[in-house]
Amino acid sequence: MLNMKSSYITSVNQQMIRITWPFILIVALLFAINHISMNVLSSIRAFVTAESFYSKAQKDASYYLIQFANSHSNNDYQNFTNALAIPLADHQARLALQKTPPDIFLAKESFIKAKNDPQDVDGMINLFLRFDNINLMQEPIKIWIAADRNIEELKLAGQDLNKIIQSGNIDNNKINSLIYRINLLNSQLSIQEDAFSSSLGKSSRQLRTFIDVFRLSIATLLVILGLFFTRRIVLQNIAANHKLLQNELRLKSVLNTAMDAVVQILPDGTITGWTGQAENIFGWTSIEAVGRPLHELIIPHQFIQAHLAGMRHFMATGEGPVLNKRIEITALRRDRSEFPVELTISHHGSGNNVEFSAFLRDITDRKNSADQLFNLAHYDVITNLPNRLLFYDRLEQELKKSQRTPTQLAIILLDLDHFKEVNDTLGHDKGDVLLKEVAQRLKHCIRDTDTVARLGGDEFTLILPYNSDLHVIERVAQNILVSLAEPFKLGASPVYISGSMGITLFPDDAISIEELLQNADQAMYAAKNQGRNQYSYFTSAMQSYAKERAILASDLRVAISEQQFVLLYQPIVNLANKRIEKAEALIRWVHPIKGVIPPVEFIPIAEQTGLILEIGEWVFQEAAKQVGKWRERYNSDFQISVNKSPVQFYDRSTGHSSWSDQLKEMGLPRNSIVVEITESLLLDASNHVTNQLATLRSDGFKIAIDDFGTGYSSLSYLKQFEVDYLKIDKSFISQLKSDSSDLALCEAIIVMAHKLGIKVIAEGVETEEQSNLLFAAGCDYAQGYLFSKPVSPEKFDELGNHPINKTHHNVEIGTES
Repeated sequence: MLNMKSSYITSVNQQMIRITWPFILIVALLFAINHISMNVLSSIRAFVTAESFYSKAQKDASYYLIQFANSHSNNDYQNFTNALAIPLADHQARLALQKTPPDIFLAKESFIKAKNDPQDVDGMINLFLRFDNINLMQEPIKIWIAADRNIEELKLAGQDLNKIIQSGNIDNNKINSLIYRINLLNSQLSIQEDAFSSSLGKSSRQLRTFIDVFRLSIATLLVILGLFFTRRIVLQNIAANHKLLQNELRLKSVLNTAMDAVVQILPDGTITGWTGQAENIFGWTSIEAVGRPLHELIIPHQFIQAHLAGMRHFMATGEGPVLNKRIEITALRRDRSEFPVELTISHHGSGNNVEFSAFLRDITDRKNSADQLFNLAHYDVITNLPNRLLFYDRLEQELKKSQRTPTQLAIILLDLDHFKEVNDTLGHDKGDVLLKEVAQRLKHCIRDTDTVARLGGDEFTLILPYNSDLHVIERVAQNILVSLAEPFKLGASPVYISGSMGITLFPDDAISIEELLQNADQAMYAAKNQGRNQYSYFTSAMQSYAKERAILASDLRVAISEQQFVLLYQPIVNLANKRIEKAEALIRWVHPIKGVIPPVEFIPIAEQTGLILEIGEWVFQEAAKQVGKWRERYNSDFQISVNKSPVQFYDRSTGHSSWSDQLKEMGLPRNSIVVEITESLLLDASNHVTNQLATLRSDGFKIAIDDFGTGYSSLSYLKQFEVDYLKIDKSFISQLKSDSSDLALCEAIIVMAHKLGIKVIAEGVETEEQSNLLFAAGCDYAQGYLFSKPVSPEKFDELGNHPINKTHHNVEIGTES
């Protein structure tokens, strides 16, 4: 008997081992696949991040190279080579991995040089080496190789351009040809970079599909195994009735050691069986659970009625929608917390002798693992916003939805202004904190139905559905500007930044994702060119306008070499004695084909291309020569005002010492030249600009603020920079009447300026009434059509230095500005 019992126990133990090991092996395999797939998806995410650095650096390299073509500044060429180093480092890493054998050390070093996170580099290398011969990586690698060829072409184009510029023999045709070649390469690279991201996204989705199918297969296999062994045990019990007690014990042993909880219930819901795994999962012991209704223990309150209705339906029809199917539901623990379970229900018997068996598995860890994998592949690790892959997916879905409904879409591309300065001065850690705070502020500015994503670097993108009401879009854009204007606390001192936004509309502007993003990019750069901290809508005229500006920029280079510019002078009259004591120098471009091109059209292009530096130097030299003649002819205190572009102040390669030296060589005092600046320059003044203004003032140059009243100057700025003249903008003068609010504003400006020791010049004076009102208000000087339009030096000499009592209409070229 004892031998039989021992043999039976041994047989039971062997059977348990045979039953348990397949489950353990399958689960171990499932965890191994989960671990590997998580590493692979994480590496794909790292490649997507690397592509954003690659893309950003390539665009910066193209931008600086075109800047170099225009400015001939070595700084721009150095910026080009610095930016190009990132894609070149990625290129070197790929070549190292494709060696036989692969040079792992060189690949790591190159990936890190390309600004990839060192923690991601090993995964990127393993992904490349393990999957480079299968479809998962073959297509991205082909695109990568093609992009590297274009990067090499961009490098060669830069070297060719540098050779031309360094030779001193500037051939504009060759430079324009290289600019065209650079723009073409930039366009091709943008397409290849998007294709690379799209290909990786496709690979990521294929891998996730494979993982889901594999999990489904494993879960199905586990359920089948469980049912198979259960059925086998039941059949053995029927075949060996005399061993019923022993078989019941065997069944309980198997079920208690299974990974699934097994709960047996009667048609009225009463629990008749409760395994050990059920005790572990739900927290109720078998003694507490058996005999109680199932819905009182593990079914959440909101699902109880559906459960009872399903049981009644089965008893009435013999059919149940969830029987013998694997479904996911929400269950309830003893502590009343809800959690996800995987459920399969089978039934045994017929009529009133039916019994149900429920197989339940806690899938909380699997759900968390799947969510983690998804987040790694689709969300930005710094801001937790959707990344480029998820943004493209959501935009594609929104476009499809918009085509089925009357809803329209707005795509906003946001680029932070001067973000690089934060990274350079405070470090990348503070830069990451700033990006996180920006992300939070952007999410507070949009609705739940909107999407905000981070594409990489300091670029964010928003998807805003709307119904023909652009005020919704403008309100969001304005809220973003206001939100970003609030200080960021990154250390001891607050940090201030702003953003430039480009807005494009679907389907009004374009219907494809690529065109929409290109449109938003053009509109964003238009906002930056207009002064930053604002938004700009894309217009169909932007592309043609960009082409026209490119042609005009090319003609502008020719204009400098062929001296197509002329300098006109508008008198500035002392209102007390009506004598001409000053003049403002105003440049005009006489194009050989298009005729006179006003400054408002070509000065912005000159500032953007850097040509303003050479033009500004020419204006100064011409004005200096002229002021020397008029100081001898009229009076020794005669002054000429010269407008100085903010670009000239921001440029670190030039200074004002050369101006001082030139005036000294001519025997002229520094106060013979008045430097006119804008109010915006004072607001944006960096230490470099502040130092230049201080040097100008200490050297004896006079400083005037042009168009005063149209910007945002404050008394503190006026006091800080020791301004000599305020020029009241002509918009305050044009409607000047004795009882007008404009007169009150002019009087206030004059009183304020005089209190600070600043003299006042009124611009745009056209009538005797305006002149008399200004003189009565205490204004010192005036200029405008009442006295003379801008004229050539010869016409200016005809005006002489006698009192001005009539309007002079003689003018050769141009308007007042």
